[in-house]
Amino acid sequence: MNKVESYRFTGYSDEKIESLLPNDRAVYKNDYLKECYDIKLKDGTIIYNCYPNAGKFMSFNNQGTHDGKDISLFRLAANPFF
Repeated sequence: MNKVESYRFTGYSDEKIESLLPNDRAVYKNDYLKECYDIKLKDGTIIYNCYPNAGKFMSFNNQGTHDGKDISLFRLAANPFF
């Protein structure tokens, strides 16, 4: 089973899921799955393994919490923490 197949149970379309897969960063539009993400902030900083909650992304790498308005791009984490 590939990653797209494993995410189908969420009810999201294949296009939505594929747009979030690693190596394909998507523009952050305040919409996410409850999964681990790699994010790129508007200042260019890349932070790996963040989990979203209430429009904020918490880093599992002790790099703080980042508000969604500060994120320019994101993708499903290439090497998820959990």
